Amino acid sequence: MTDELAAGMSRLAGLLLASGDLTDSLAEVGAIVTRMLPGKPMVGIIVVRAGAEFVGGTVDLRRTVLAENRIRDLGPARQTVATGLAVSAPDLDLERRWPDHTKQLRIQGIRSVFTQPLVIESAPVGALVLYATEPNGFGTAARHAAELTADHIGVLLTLALTAADRAEQTEQLHAALASRSTIDQALGIMMARFRCSRDDAFDRLRGISQHRNVKVAALAAEIIEAVTGNPPGPVHFEHPRGLPRR
Repeated sequence: MTDELAAGMSRLAGLLLASGDLTDSLAEVGAIVTRMLPGKPMVGIIVVRAGAEFVGGTVDLRRTVLAENRIRDLGPARQTVATGLAVSAPDLDLERRWPDHTKQLRIQGIRSVFTQPLVIESAPVGALVLYATEPNGFGTAARHAAELTADHIGVLLTLALTAADRAEQTEQLHAALASRSTIDQALGIMMARFRCSRDDAFDRLRGISQHRNVKVAALAAEIIEAVTGNPPGPVHFEHPRGLPRR
């Protein structure tokens, strides 16, 4: 591995593990990868997560992807995501596999394409895509460097997305606990007012919620504000050690 490639790997690690925005990260990743690969190619990156596409790079891939949504063939990037295999298109003037998509690339001045899958836990989740404005733009050295880079990005994406998922799960848990706290406060108010058990108070609360087509937590907040004059206060949680803050 060259010094430039190794330095680029280090910068990629710092970027993907520190950033909380995947789209912004991919744009920066594209710029770093361009500088570290032989020939300084144009670079695009596509990551598919939970059915959504995140696109970034040094070329306007978003325009290409939007155009691809309107055409029937996969194109080299999506073929790589679908199959988990690298794709080489050394001369788009001679390419016949994706006629509509190739036309879109040629309009943008692209003459050759090489893709490498981004893999998480043995499953392809995206593609690293190299573009050149001349045919046969990617020799053995460039393809080998792209393979190493894609493997490295896959490992970093695993860590970054795992951290993001943990942060999201923590936020969801906090929201659920906050709703539970609000409902508990409202039940206490209703138990005191109607001199009833907790179960009876909850039955009353749920019945009103269904009648008004309002969520139980929202109705509970209304009750608290009506009685106290203030909305439910925020619930404070101590942030667990080892989990990323967002």
